[in-house]
Amino acid sequence: MTRTRRTGPRPRQRDPEPDWRVAWTILLPRPRGMNRGCFKTAPPWWTRLARQVIPRRATRDCCYYHRVDWHQVSAAAIQVTRLARREGLAGQTLSLRARELAQARHLPPQETEALGKLLAGYSAIQPTRLLRRRPGYNNGRHRITAMFDSGVRRTIILR
Repeated sequence: MTRTRRTGPRPRQRDPEPDWRVAWTILLPRPRGMNRGCFKTAPPWWTRLARQVIPRRATRDCCYYHRVDWHQVSAAAIQVTRLARREGLAGQTLSLRARELAQARHLPPQETEALGKLLAGYSAIQPTRLLRRRPGYNNGRHRITAMFDSGVRRTIILR
């Protein structure tokens, strides 16, 4: 029996580069495990579908996420990431350049902050599969619920 000895530290695996994608919100999974002051569960599929047909443009006052104009923020996020991709950027450099381009859009302060969180790798909406193969979110359940409630059709997610 021969043993092999390691001669040095194991090479550290790199984290995968963030990859922002445009996603149809109607196809995103329904958030589970929600218990916030403004809602107990995410809207059912028929309500989400109705909001896609007749979007709600007025914001609600129940919480920070429902006060944001997600129609404006999602449209800006899609345009900004497309501009950054045309420049040939990917991963973290795309995120940094996207923030610069987002600041040039002159959005209201609340929407600028929401756009920054949507384009940041640590706080982006991340759909994922949980245990037992149930779809869910690694991050962004409250934001995606606010988007469902207002009828946003497309947004940026992190894969």
